[in-house]
Amino acid sequence: MNTFVRRLRYLLKSSRREAELREEIEAHRAHRQDALERPMMGLRGNENRKIYDLHYEGFLKQGWAYLKPGNFVHHCTDGPECPIAFAFSKAEARQLFSRFLPRW
Repeated sequence: MNTFVRRLRYLLKSSRREAELREEIEAHRAHRQDALERPMMGLRGNENRKIYDLHYEGFLKQGWAYLKPGNFVHHCTDGPECPIAFAFSKAEARQLFSRFLPRW
């Protein structure tokens, strides 16, 4: 009898947790759908607390690709809406500026 009660308790706990997870997933889906329907507009730089909402919106639209180093570095430094900001490695900068180096 004791084993039955323990198993029943376990099942009830796990079903509650599954229901909570389903609610969280549905809330995320609703937020994502809202984000996809709205254009990103408003802020550049980190001058306002809404910047975090824009980063979250960018994450909802692009998923985990938003956090890849190639994407996120310029979102993080110049704001999530800056279309022309990029971060370059030392090798990339050297290659880009190679035409401007003096030839002695």
